[in-house]
Amino acid sequence: MGAAATAGEASAGRCGVEWDGIACWGPAKAGALARQPCPSYVVGFRAQVRDYLLHNTDANNICVTACFEEYASKLCTWSGTWYRNEQNATWANYTLCGAVTSDQPPEDASLYERWLPLVKAASQVGYAVSLVALLFAVGALSATRRLRCPRYRLYMHLFASFIFRSLMGLLKDALFVDGVGLASDVAYNEDGHIVFLTNSSHWRCKLVTSLWQLSIAANFSWILAQGLYLHNLVVFALPAHAGRVASYVALGWGAPMVVVATWAVARLELEDTLCWTTNQQSRVFLLLQLPMACSVLVSFALFLNLVRMLLLKVRASATLQRRRARYMRLARSTLVLVPLFGAHYALLLGLSYSEDRRVEITWLFADQLFASFQGLLVAVLYCLLNGEVRAEVSRSWMSWRQQRLTRAQLAAAAAHEPFKIFGSRRGSALTVISRLRTLSGSEDER
Repeated sequence: MGAAATAGEASAGRCGVEWDGIACWGPAKAGALARQPCPSYVVGFRAQVRDYLLHNTDANNICVTACFEEYASKLCTWSGTWYRNEQNATWANYTLCGAVTSDQPPEDASLYERWLPLVKAASQVGYAVSLVALLFAVGALSATRRLRCPRYRLYMHLFASFIFRSLMGLLKDALFVDGVGLASDVAYNEDGHIVFLTNSSHWRCKLVTSLWQLSIAANFSWILAQGLYLHNLVVFALPAHAGRVASYVALGWGAPMVVVATWAVARLELEDTLCWTTNQQSRVFLLLQLPMACSVLVSFALFLNLVRMLLLKVRASATLQRRRARYMRLARSTLVLVPLFGAHYALLLGLSYSEDRRVEITWLFADQLFASFQGLLVAVLYCLLNGEVRAEVSRSWMSWRQQRLTRAQLAAAAAHEPFKIFGSRRGSALTVISRLRTLSGSEDER
């Protein structure tokens, strides 16, 4: 790999870039104490340090303000290597962050070790199953001309956003080493820690991360666009024509591109670290999180209003028996609308800001489970179990089989009994050929 590529080794009296599993430590001069703010993406750090300070200061609250800086530190020795502890492992001090040292796991770390591999495996299975179902659904919609109306065109775009997210989720997990970067971007030191190499700009892994963020943003945006279309159709009776479909497409694909492009420029200018997989500056990460959170809340508001309108129509029913039947239909419709509007995201949104590790793992498991299997639910509910789609696909299949059987019978008859087919009349061969061409042309038109 070359001396220049080994960023963890001493180079001109400097310590190289290193990822210790919690934070990325940049180059430091020999003999210097590197410091950086405690990573905000590690849940529990800030809450723990406040508890520690409140219980370890005097009655006058002396030094509370100074201790609130919450810095982690790592020593670069005079030999140009990172300090090693008694176990001969590189060591960083996260005490002020509310956790213990980097070689000694924080409290309840066993919860992460036990559940995170299961969460990752469940999300991979979900994305893989969703991808197969979505590809089948897109093929079914594409095979029939009668299903190419504006409503099903919007469904195709929604399915495409789920396919994009599933592909990028599987691709990122397959290519990234421990979620840090591509194999060409990292190496392992003698302690087993990942060392981030500094011999290139790492544009490939940053591109993969950007595409992954784009797939998530596009998925949220298309959930909003689909929910907006259905809300307008039911509440305002506004069907989708060519002009409105173009506006939905602009919202579904154009808005996420603008958001992710803005975030990528901010990362280049303000936080160009690693492969953009960590988010230490909250203001940069908000460029992604804020638009997604807004889309989730707007979709949830549309969902609630649509359910309210359906409930009003149910209450307008004349007889009690009819009301009961419609209440059952309303309950089924509400459950069907949940994956389309992404209503579960709004219910889980508050859990993502909890500082309790058990709540965080519960939120992470539920979020990844719903996100990975949502494509499967949408494909099944709005295509594979759709009566109109199934009828059209069945009709196209029967028509294709009938045409194929007719062509095979005519070809066999012409091959085995040509004189009986043609007879003594002139032009009979041309008649048979004409019939075959007619069948072929009608099949192509379908």
